[in-house]
Amino acid sequence: MIHKKGYITIIIVLLVAATIVYLEFGGIKTVQKQRTIEEVKERNEDWLMNIDEENITGVGIEELNGELVIIVMVKEKTHELNRSIPKEIEGYKVVIEETGEIIARK
Repeated sequence: MIHKKGYITIIIVLLVAATIVYLEFGGIKTVQKQRTIEEVKERNEDWLMNIDEENITGVGIEELNGELVIIVMVKEKTHELNRSIPKEIEGYKVVIEETGEIIARK
């Protein structure tokens, strides 16, 4: 039979082990944004546009719920685009926005 001291020792060992595992494998991670969102957009705009040249109409920056995000504007949202465009680039959220066809005014 384990005495009270034994239970306390087991609980302490389990808590220390759980803390080590948490910090080592899933602990609090901070994303350090080394570049500004403008730099990240400019750096990635060409390859984003080339994912689907016929459907993607532009790449921009927009404030969404108080957070600056990279916007990929498309004529039509498709399952293929949702899979091809990353959800995040260098710590910045990427949002696909269906705009329809954009026609320049004369």
